[in-house]
Amino acid sequence: MRRTALFILFAVLTVVAQAGDKVIIGGVSYQLNDKKQTATVVKNQQVCQGDIVIPEKVDGDSLTYTVEEVSSFAFAGQTAITSIVVPRTVTKIGANAFADCSSMKEVTLPKGITELPAELFAGCSSLETINLPGTITKISYGVFRDCRSLHTFSLPNSIANLPHHTFAGCSNLQDITLPSGLTKISNSAFEQCTSLDSISIPTSVKEIGANAFRGCSSLSAFRFPTSLTTIAGNLFDGCTSLKDIHIPNSITSIAHDAFRGCTSIDSLKLPNSVREIGSSCFKDCNNLRRVVLPNGLTKIPTAAFQGCSNLERIPLPNSLREIGSKAFDGCASLHSVTIPSSMREIGGDAFNRCANIRRVYAAGAAPPKISSSSFDKQTYREATLILRRGTIENYQMNKQWCKFLDMEESR
Repeated sequence: MRRTALFILFAVLTVVAQAGDKVIIGGVSYQLNDKKQTATVVKNQQVCQGDIVIPEKVDGDSLTYTVEEVSSFAFAGQTAITSIVVPRTVTKIGANAFADCSSMKEVTLPKGITELPAELFAGCSSLETINLPGTITKISYGVFRDCRSLHTFSLPNSIANLPHHTFAGCSNLQDITLPSGLTKISNSAFEQCTSLDSISIPTSVKEIGANAFRGCSSLSAFRFPTSLTTIAGNLFDGCTSLKDIHIPNSITSIAHDAFRGCTSIDSLKLPNSVREIGSSCFKDCNNLRRVVLPNGLTKIPTAAFQGCSNLERIPLPNSLREIGSKAFDGCASLHSVTIPSSMREIGGDAFNRCANIRRVYAAGAAPPKISSSSFDKQTYREATLILRRGTIENYQMNKQWCKFLDMEESR
C-alpha cells in the first residue's frame, strides 16, 4: 500500500510540545497571541515532511487560536516537504517563507492573501503548480527565482509591476501569461529562462528593465509595445535564438549590450526615431548581414558591431559625426565603407580585423580625425581610398590618412 506522509493540522490534533506562548504541532511551530487569540506559523528546527496542510485553528492549553500569518523563513530549507496548503484564515505571509523547499511540487494560497513577499518560493526547484488567488495585487522581488520545474504560469490581472528577478532562473518556463494592465517589467525579471521561446508583452507596458530577458536562449521572436521608448542594457544579451524582432518608431534609444550575442539575427532595421545606440549593443551578432541605421544618428559607440563577422554592408547615415573605438572590429565580411561628409572622428581599431575592405569612400573635403589603428593594416595596404574631386591633396597631407597606399578621386 502506498503511504503518503500527510500532516493535517487541525485544532483537534494533540499538542506535541509547548513552551511559553509557542506550540509545535506535527513538526510545525506556532507563536500564540493570547490577547488576540491568533497564531503565527514560525520557523523551528524540527523537520517537516510530506504534504503539509496548515489548519485554520490550533489549540493551546485553554484557548483556541486562529492561524492568521506565516512568518518569514517559516518553512525555508525544509527539503522534505512535497506540498503545502495555506488556510483561508491566513492574510499575511512573510519573505522567504517557503524558500528552498526543494522537494515541494504544489502550493495552494488562500483568497485573503494580497501580496507575495520577496523570494517567497525562491529555490523551490521542484515546484510545478502554484494556485494563486485573484486577490493578489503586489509581487515583491525574486518570488519565483530558480523555480526550475515551472512550465506554465499565469499572473493575476491585478498585478501592475513585475519586480526584479521575479522568474529569473526558471529554466523550464515555456509559457507565461502577463496581466493586461502590466506597466513595468523590472531588471532580470526573466533572466536565464532558457526554455521561454515566446512572450506577448501587453500594450500597457511602459518600461522593461536591464537584463530582463538576458540568457533566454530559446526566445525566437519579440515585439515591443509602442508604449516603450527605450531598449534597456543587456535586454537580450545571449538570446541566441532571437531572429524575428520588430522595433517600433516609438523607440528613441538602445542601451549598451542590448542585443549582444544574438547570433540568429541576420538583418535589422532601426527606425528613424532612434537617436542613440549604446556600446556593444550588437556585439558578437555573428550572423548579422545587413543593418539599416536611422537618419539622425550621430554616433556609433565603442564596439557597437564588434565581432559581427558576417556583416556585409552597413550604409552610414549622413548625420553621423563619430565612430567609436572597435565599433566594427572583426567585421571580416565588410568589403566597402562610405564615410559621410558629416564625419568628424573615427576611433582607434574602429575597422580593425576588417581585412576584406577593398574600397573606402570618403565624402568630406576635410579628412576626419583618425588614429594609426582606425583601419586594419591590410586595409591601408590593399584598399583604395576614393575621394571627392579636388580633395586628394588634403588626405595625402594628413599624417594618418596618408597611410593608404592607393588613393584616387572619383570621376
